[in-house]
Amino acid sequence: MAFEQTRGALLRLEEETYHPKNWRPTILALSGSVWNRYHLAEYGYWLAAGRGLLTFAQIVTGDVEDRVQLRERHEVRLRRFIHEHELKAFACVVVEEDLIAGAKALLQCYGIGGVRPNTVLLGWSDDLQRLEQTGRLLRVIRDFRRSLIIIKCAEGRKAWDAPSGTIDVWWNTVNNGSLALLLAHLLRQNREFRRNPIRLMHVVEHESGRAGVTAHLNDIIRNSRIDATVEVIVGTDIPAEIRRHSRGAAVTFLGFEPPNQGEARYFSDLYRKVIEHLDTAILVRGAGDVDLEA
Repeated sequence: MAFEQTRGALLRLEEETYHPKNWRPTILALSGSVWNRYHLAEYGYWLAAGRGLLTFAQIVTGDVEDRVQLRERHEVRLRRFIHEHELKAFACVVVEEDLIAGAKALLQCYGIGGVRPNTVLLGWSDDLQRLEQTGRLLRVIRDFRRSLIIIKCAEGRKAWDAPSGTIDVWWNTVNNGSLALLLAHLLRQNREFRRNPIRLMHVVEHESGRAGVTAHLNDIIRNSRIDATVEVIVGTDIPAEIRRHSRGAAVTFLGFEPPNQGEARYFSDLYRKVIEHLDTAILVRGAGDVDLEA
């Protein structure tokens, strides 16, 4: 019965014309050994918020023929982790020659019909030896027109414990800001975050621009029917203002664009200066399929 209901629902979704108001987070978390990166499990689960789908994916590098049994063992362990923590998620393990090839395989083939990942979740990496590979991975995901989420959490935090403070969304572009604000709203649907208010924030260079931007951002939250307050700060050093105003935030959403080839080190240094001072930072790059006013 479950199979027949699922089959019918998938076929109906296949015939539906996509509309932004029906957007739901269908998250593919490139989590690796997620039991060693538990914050990805937490935030993947929280951001899906019971309204989307979450898959933990692990890429095993090497030759497929030599790694079949290893792939099966990893999948069994991943499914066990999901079951033990009651995460309501799926598991997927693939074998490819390297990380980029594995990501391409998942982005092209994982999912069925209208239920394919629209968002890829990654953890922040400080591995200087892999910066260019990470930059290339971000560009590949962008080119496949998937939204991107990169999560960095402070070390030593207690599992499944939402820190106190605000949920700050720093608005930059429409695509990034719309996705970040919607994700902040979904995060707040979890009981752990219901007491964390959302702040929609922006920096302007001159006092003369504050009123107009404030009115525009208030229009966005009113039309999207998201419970948030607006704060517009006057300043010229955006990273410094983010550090100063969001230092005590529970979660801080920041927009970003993948680095161009050869600029991965600059990208890493730029964002590290901001996020190393924050409790939890979530970098967001929207694919343009979210419309808050739809």
